[in-house]
Amino acid sequence: MRPFLRLVSAVLISIACAGGAFAQAYPNKPIRMMVAYPPGGANDLLARIVAQKLSEAWGQPVVTENKPGANAIIGTEAAKKSAPDGYTLLMGATGSHTINPALYNKLPYDPVKDFAPVMLVASAPVVFFVHPDVPVKSITELVALAKAQPGKLNYAAGASLFNLAAELFKSRTGTQITYVAYRGSVPAMTDVIGGQVQIGVDVIQTPLPHIKEGKLRALAVTSAARSPVAADIPTMNEAGVADYEITAWSGLYVPAGTPQEIIAKLEAETRRILQMPDVREKIHQVGYEPSALGPAEFARLMDREIRQFSKIIADANIPKLD
Repeated sequence: MRPFLRLVSAVLISIACAGGAFAQAYPNKPIRMMVAYPPGGANDLLARIVAQKLSEAWGQPVVTENKPGANAIIGTEAAKKSAPDGYTLLMGATGSHTINPALYNKLPYDPVKDFAPVMLVASAPVVFFVHPDVPVKSITELVALAKAQPGKLNYAAGASLFNLAAELFKSRTGTQITYVAYRGSVPAMTDVIGGQVQIGVDVIQTPLPHIKEGKLRALAVTSAARSPVAADIPTMNEAGVADYEITAWSGLYVPAGTPQEIIAKLEAETRRILQMPDVREKIHQVGYEPSALGPAEFARLMDREIRQFSKIIADANIPKLD
């Protein structure tokens, strides 16, 4: 048996060394950065910021590939089917990885089982805002007005995240405001600016220029802390809505089964990139805040949000999608 045991030991050592050598050599060819959203949006811009710096650091092209459609399902599924070798990355988001599993009866991917989280790249709060003619200057005043006129105030939301943020607000405050669905943030915000809808809910970078110009009035952000890009806007908790936190985020993933050594190398390099002053400035320009959550913390965030969004959807009796 001893010669056999020595042979097994030698094989295991050889495999371990080969794995280490593979990680050390990685990357030795171009990398794809998949984006399940259209070009020009926050998720796409954040992916390009990280991709450029990875390419500069490793001397290999990191090419961003957009595959939008079906609430980010098309691109996310494509990333899932890629080889788990570190040469396909995915810049996932709140919608693709924590809202979709709560909103759909069945998905062609499992955000937990089919992907390994590498790092949360950046996050941004959602902001509640109103047309300046709406006679409220705070969340407290909005709640009072909504209770005085149940069902008469409308809110515009151009994505599932913003609708769910409003539903959580309604649940926490006991108010009735009416959802008006839009195909995207721009038309939703345009109608709030035009006064066709009284309330808007969106990620902060979309309405912020109009808030600064006085075309819209911000009431509160939905993050745990105030946003660095709009520090004068209070949080929902500060405004009196207890136990309220929702953010939009983007995070780096690889297909499940990717070697741990590769994941560790990607995390270390991404963490280094997110500390660069020019990168932080670019992320702030997108309206987001750089993150520092590694794989374990990122996975816990996902688990918490999937449960949170599932409860919001159930409490609001929102029909699940097929």
